[in-house]
Amino acid sequence: MMNEKPIGYRLNESARLFNELVKKQMTSRGISRTYFQILKYLEIHNEEEITQRRICDFLMMKPSTISITLQGMENEGLIKRNKDESDSRKMIIKLTDVGKQKSKEFKSVFKACDDILLSAISKEEEEVLYKILDKINVKMDGEI
Repeated sequence: MMNEKPIGYRLNESARLFNELVKKQMTSRGISRTYFQILKYLEIHNEEEITQRRICDFLMMKPSTISITLQGMENEGLIKRNKDESDSRKMIIKLTDVGKQKSKEFKSVFKACDDILLSAISKEEEEVLYKILDKINVKMDGEI
């Protein structure tokens, strides 16, 4: 029967499998997913003062874990950490040009994974899928 599993379960399973595919593709290219998440966050919020605390909150990770990750990213030239002029205990984190370039490279991994995902369906089915997911997301957002 087509509806043996609830739709929420199926959506969650699809998301889990997609995340596993992304992880596999990143690992095969020597890319850390956490690096990507931090770089993308910094890229989106490039006009704001981003602190380690904000990154911890965004990724829901411990400060010690993020500190080690940021140190590695700084060593690789992906980010710069500068002391806040008004509070020397606070470090402001910014992308370097190398970090911006690496973030663009990481996007290609997601594009490749999207291409794999969408290769299972026709263009018409893809359009319908987007419409259905948009409707579901609007409804669910309104319920939260």
